[in-house]
Amino acid sequence: MMTATLAASSNPSRLSRQKSVLRKRILATRHKMGTPLREKASRRICSQIAALPAFQQATVIAAFAPMEEEVNIWPLLTDCWKNNKQLFFPRVTGKRQLQFHQVLARHELQIGFKGIAEPYPHSVVIQKSQLFDFAIIPAVAVDAAHYRLGYGGGFYDTFMFGLSSTFSCAPVFSCQKVSCVPAESHDRPVFFVFSE
Repeated sequence: MMTATLAASSNPSRLSRQKSVLRKRILATRHKMGTPLREKASRRICSQIAALPAFQQATVIAAFAPMEEEVNIWPLLTDCWKNNKQLFFPRVTGKRQLQFHQVLARHELQIGFKGIAEPYPHSVVIQKSQLFDFAIIPAVAVDAAHYRLGYGGGFYDTFMFGLSSTFSCAPVFSCQKVSCVPAESHDRPVFFVFSE
């Protein structure tokens, strides 16, 4: 496990700098893995998530479309569709705001915010009264207490604030696990962290 000596600070600008330094370091390390190693590790991670009882029992799942160097969860998501699980993907609708739309197949995604694949605006939106059974959350880094560092937009921080009763996981490569992620009072940890 890679260690980080960064600690949370009451100074917002200092905390932001700490997160930025850690984010750049972890992303550079992840990039050095190379595609073959990332794909091999991704298969192991997908197998672990698929074996989790909470995931197996879930029928309504929040997911994300992985970017090129993230854990490739597409095989897992494809199996979800085959097993009639409902998958909802995020679409950016404003500052720190995500709206989740049901997606029935990979081709129902388009390139959207910052080049990330997201649903078309007209696709079915999950209502606020509905709850996800399980959520797969992207992360740049995750620490021993399961707090995550995102890409800096704050979208998932807002989303996760309302996920207290939903099982959630962050799929990351082992080089993305750190001892401490700088966290604020509003941050919420994920239930599970999966790495190769």
